[in-house]
This record gives sequence, C-alpha cells and structure tokens, in this order.
Amino acid sequence: MAYYIKDFIPQEQKVVEVERGASVQDALNIMSQHDFSQLPIRIESGKINVITIENILEKCHKLNVSPSDLNVVDCMASASTIESEGDVDELIELLGKNGYAIVLDQGDISGIITDSDAGLFFRSKLRVFTLLEDIESMIKSVVRACISYISEPGDEDRLSSLVKKYSGNSIDSDLMRSILKTATKGAVDKTSIDKAHATLVEGLPSKDFDSLTLYDFQQLLFSDDVWSVVSKISAFKQEKLWAFFDEARKTRNDVFHFRSTITENEVENLQTIHDWLSNIVSELRSLLELKSRPGEKNDNLEENVLIPVESVEKNSKRTARRARIRRGIFMAEISESDYELLDEQSRKVPDGLIQGSHLVRWLLRVPSYVPSTKVSFAKFEELTGILLPQVALENPTWWLTKEYESDHSRFWSGANWTVELIDFTKESIIFRRRDLN
Repeated sequence: MAYYIKDFIPQEQKVVEVERGASVQDALNIMSQHDFSQLPIRIESGKINVITIENILEKCHKLNVSPSDLNVVDCMASASTIESEGDVDELIELLGKNGYAIVLDQGDISGIITDSDAGLFFRSKLRVFTLLEDIESMIKSVVRACISYISEPGDEDRLSSLVKKYSGNSIDSDLMRSILKTATKGAVDKTSIDKAHATLVEGLPSKDFDSLTLYDFQQLLFSDDVWSVVSKISAFKQEKLWAFFDEARKTRNDVFHFRSTITENEVENLQTIHDWLSNIVSELRSLLELKSRPGEKNDNLEENVLIPVESVEKNSKRTARRARIRRGIFMAEISESDYELLDEQSRKVPDGLIQGSHLVRWLLRVPSYVPSTKVSFAKFEELTGILLPQVALENPTWWLTKEYESDHSRFWSGANWTVELIDFTKESIIFRRRDLN
C-alpha cells in the first residue's frame, strides 16, 4: 500500500508557532510545555523559518549569553519544509539531514514530522508483520502440543489425519468444486458435486502442515481434539475467540494484499490473540512436561508440580509477604457490609475473621463499564488472606474450578466474576465479569 506524507504526522498533533519577536526563553518554555524540539516561525512574505533547541544552544555558546538575553529572531533559521503531496523518499532524506520536516499544505503549516515520528510510524508497521508471524508460529505450536498431549503410542498419524480432515488436500477444494459446477453447466446439485469432489480427492496427498493457510490453522485450533486440551487451560469462550481470529485473518489479508491502512484497533486485536496464544503455549509446555514424568503425577492437584520453580524460601519478597499472611495481617474483621456480600459458605470462617472479603469488595468496586481486571498473585493473597498453594502458582486447574465447587472460587464467583486468563510468568490473573461471557 502507498504511504503519504500525512501518514507520518502524529494523530491529533497541534501545530504551535512562535512570534519572531518573542524571547528565546519564551520559545523554550513552549517547547518544554509541548515536548517539541523546534517551533515554526511565519514570516510576512509567506516564508517559514524555524527555531530549534540546537540553534539556541549553538547561538548561546558562540555569544556566551543566556536564552533570556536573546529573541527568537536572533536564533531562527530557514526551515526544512515539504509539501503534503510530496514524496516519502524526499521526507526521509530531509529527516536524515535535519531531524524534522515542516509539512505545508498550500502555504499553511499542516504538521511537523520528526525522525522520531517516522521511527514510530515504521515500527508500528513492522509490529503488524511481527505479530502475524508470531501468531501463526504459536498456533502451530499449540496444535502440535495438544495432539502430542492426547496421543498415545501408535498415534503417530494423528496430526496428519487431523490436517487432512480440516484442511483437505493439496488441491484447492473451492476451485475444484467450481470446475465441476462449470463442467456440468449447473445441472448437478451441490450434494452430487460434493460427492464427486470427495471421490476425486480421495487418496490425493494432504497438505503439508507447515504450508497450511491461517484459516486452516484456525480450524485445527478449534477442532475437537485440540480444543479439548486448550479448554483445560483457558476459560475464553470458543465463539468469541473465533471472532478474534476471523478479524486477525482479515487483517492479515489486508496487510499482504495492500488493501487498506491497518487501524490501531486491528493491531490491538492481533496483540490480544498474540498474548493469549503466548500464555497457552507456556501452559502446554507444562502439561507436556507433566505427561513426560508420569511418576510425579498425582490425582491430588495440591501435589502436582508442572514446572520446576524457584522455591518460596529463596524468594525473599514472597517469603516476607507470606509470613505476614500467616500472622493474619491481611485478615479483615467482619463488617456488616462485608458479611452481606458473601455467600453462606464464606460466613463460616471461624474466630470472627473473614477470608476473601477484601477481594469481593474490591471486585464489586470495579466500575461497571470495565469488563475485566488484572490482579497479581501477591495482591490476591493480600486481599483474600490466603497463602496460595504451590499448585496455584503453576497449575491453571486450581483457578478454573467451577463456581462454588471449592472454597477459594467463591471469592470471585460471589462477586459475579470469573477467571479468564492466568499468566504464571507474570504471576497474575485476569478476572472477567460473568455477565459478559
């Protein structure tokens, strides 16, 4: 897609000019206020001059004076300008020479572009390509890991069978159906065409896994085999996630076919998928490691250890925090408001203390327009007065227990929230409002 000069101007940029009769100190104050490095100066003849921090420093050094001793006219210089309809190559050349370019539109200043602005612009474009590449790579990892997790000895062909089932074969199925329809001049119904297509493609080699399209990978990700494993880790609703991936595919097609400018919302959608996949990949590694060490597996999740982690004793911050929890520092006295917020089971905590009341109250105070909120493990422990067991620090099952089936899940279920994502690397959980699921 073609890029234009206007694309490099920061959104909502406000052009601020300075009078040539103003003091240099005033110009510096304006620059500081708006985080500018240069200010344009309009001359009566229509010419545009500029004053920059470099000009000011150079002039003050040569004359051995302070900025308050000079006016703008003493430091201004000819401006580096470019027409709004100019060539991007010319813009890049000007930025390389001067570090900025003032954009003119029929003589009026429409914006100022700096080398920093250009860097951010190109980085934002590169970010899209990087996200798309990472997303495709991580989907491959998720599919392979899930199939490996559910496969038993002798299931070596399970992945290739899944690929053939959901992505067809090396022949373009839609193209083949179109050819069949044309050849029969539309006299054959769709069912007959599908049967003919199935007969023709039977025995043809299936697509190679690494050559699948993004849509093929999307279908594999949401297949029953793969999703049966993913759903053990993520509480993300399948239909909502599918919509995210549909948008991602549209963005990918727009990018690689140069159809339109990618919006910030589309980039953020890619980032959401990227972050989710990153978490899933991390959790799947843990599940596969557990499977590879069956001797350590125990039906009691409290004793399961999925990933070797630094011991609590070696983590001084966590040790200190947990010691305070053990002493009851984060336990709250029962208040009438806290008492009313909790269910019957929560009210049975002995000794007049209530665990979790602060978390319930904290979640209920989240503004109604906020759909989700992140809580660190440390904050969770402080708000609930619960010392998280080792399994909670490593195994998503502890967090994804259905409401009211366990003592700890009532703390968020009672406030009408559910766990959406668990990030063990950053030691945090994301709660989402139940009525938005």
